[in-house]
Amino acid sequence: MADELKARLQRIQGLCGELGLDALMISDPDNRFYVTGYSAHDHGITESAGVALVSPDAALLATSTNNTAWAADEATAFDVIGWSRPWEKFIGELIAERKWQRVGFEPASISVGTWQAISEHGKGFSFEPMNGQIDVMRWVKSDDEIALIQKAIDITDAVFEEVEPQIVAGMTERQVARLIEDGFRDHGADGPGFSTAVAAGPNGARPHHATGETPITEGVPIVIDMGAVLNGYNADLTRTTWIGEPDAQVAAIYDLVAESHKVAIAAVSAGVPAKDVDLASRKVFEDAGYADNIIHGVGHGLGIRVHDGPSVSKLSDRPLDAGNVITIEPGLYFPGSFGVRIEDVVVVEENGCRVMSHARKKRITN
Repeated sequence: MADELKARLQRIQGLCGELGLDALMISDPDNRFYVTGYSAHDHGITESAGVALVSPDAALLATSTNNTAWAADEATAFDVIGWSRPWEKFIGELIAERKWQRVGFEPASISVGTWQAISEHGKGFSFEPMNGQIDVMRWVKSDDEIALIQKAIDITDAVFEEVEPQIVAGMTERQVARLIEDGFRDHGADGPGFSTAVAAGPNGARPHHATGETPITEGVPIVIDMGAVLNGYNADLTRTTWIGEPDAQVAAIYDLVAESHKVAIAAVSAGVPAKDVDLASRKVFEDAGYADNIIHGVGHGLGIRVHDGPSVSKLSDRPLDAGNVITIEPGLYFPGSFGVRIEDVVVVEENGCRVMSHARKKRITN
């Protein structure tokens, strides 16, 4: 990855010129990791683990003196500097010392208080808000990144296939989630990329559910949303399963969601507006009379962030690019009763897409 990190740095340095800026301050933890390779996590928006400062002729990474050795090991293309506290004062004075006058910053990842503190301590420069340019760079994955995501997906697939047969009536949602998350680590992942959601029966009618003590009963659909994280890259998988046999309504809805899933994947290709993928999925549901049971778009980008760009929704005019890694996860939800969702990850290619997820599905209409 060292060569890739150098190439990313060169792109960021070039961005300074494109935006007419003297330097960029990268404070978003995901972008900081993407640009530098430094894997520390922020404890909160006011508790930064480090700030990258990039100009056409400099690459600095400032962090706590507790972390400088760690940062130097990972951010090999950067000069690592231990900051004194308050760190906002240190960063402001460092920018002023470098005589950078126009500095780009990431407004979505910095508090107003932090912005003010850096500005007050560093005279002679102005902060200019960036508009997600680094995020957009991150959305197109390199071959190395796709390989890392694939490893996280392979672990996730394997764990689902191990755990699903162990689910028996009387187990709680939380017990199933624990088996999954232990399985991630047993298979070599760093852990779950997000809290594993196990939603039984009526809980499955919520696209996002806080896994709890609800017992699992026979014939009731269980929506499981899970994903391992490995070396900073995430997987995302949803399967709807059940013990025994579901009733006729659940079986029919499952097959309809499977059809929508198949149609959406067939619509994915480089150059296709992202909304067209979502609209293809929706049409299957709308034609069957279930427009009111669609709650969310059909997918989202995946990588360093679990929910990343590009968005794959009816509101997204952005064309898909080769190298985008996106989820395809249509679902139908019936409040107070049940929900069904099926999710796979695909990588967009010039003429279609490649499905990266291979965990078995309960039922698929051919």
